[in-house]
Amino acid sequence: MRTTGKQSNRGARGVVSKIILAVALFAFGVASMATAAFYILPLSIAEQRVQDSLRAQGVLVSWQSLGRTFPFGLKATGVRVVDISTGRPVVRLEEAGARLDLLGLLSGVLRFPLNVSMGRGIINGAVDIRLQGVFLDMEATGVEIDAIPAVAAMNVRTKASVGGTLSVLLPWNGCPAGSVRLRSGRVDGAGIGFMGLPLSLGEIEQAGLNAEFGDCKVIVEGLWVDGSELSAKLAGVLVPSAPLAASRLDMTLEVTPKGDIAGQQWLLSFISPYRKSSNYYYMTIRGTFARPVIGR
Repeated sequence: MRTTGKQSNRGARGVVSKIILAVALFAFGVASMATAAFYILPLSIAEQRVQDSLRAQGVLVSWQSLGRTFPFGLKATGVRVVDISTGRPVVRLEEAGARLDLLGLLSGVLRFPLNVSMGRGIINGAVDIRLQGVFLDMEATGVEIDAIPAVAAMNVRTKASVGGTLSVLLPWNGCPAGSVRLRSGRVDGAGIGFMGLPLSLGEIEQAGLNAEFGDCKVIVEGLWVDGSELSAKLAGVLVPSAPLAASRLDMTLEVTPKGDIAGQQWLLSFISPYRKSSNYYYMTIRGTFARPVIGR
């Protein structure tokens, strides 16, 4: 009876071993087929689908080169994103790479770690494809403001660099939910164009952005800059739409002149209708991103 029991145990272990071996061979075969398909199928099909999807959102994306990296990765160089409605560039990336995290498959999540270089700045993070939607979790370090064409188009003159985080869920059916937090350190000699006039911000002590995504809106808790010559804070609601230029605004702007600029009455006369006290100006900004309307 003992011999029979031992034989049964050996037989059970043998069956388990065969099952494990069969599963391992099956997984290896699937991985081999997926790898072969990834490297055999032309990239032009994926390129066209990505470009068509983004074009429907009002942006045009192009790159100088796009190639595969091992295993299951893609890398693009010279990436340009353009707002179709205005023809203006939104962002330029020196290099952008993504790959499939095979270990993430064990948890049932398609995870794609990302590595992006923008000027001398670096953006790292991941894109998770989940049952609820697509989740973005990004962290930026040392991204230079003047390397972002969309910011340059707003007549911002600075050599500042920013860092921060972006965490947002893009559901399959619904609006994004999440937050963005950006910060910039001390900067000398910054400036901005306002109502067609160049305004010096002098030495910037701090600048940043806090915003939340929810209810199909971007709630800007604060986009601020605090300089030795001028302090300003923008807050309110942005309702995104396609094209981007048609996004609706319902915001307020607070401006506090300081230093030398506070005595330049000829310059401040352009915003005098919005003056609330000796050195405080308040205005509303409505309309669209392309055609803002300033009021009191």
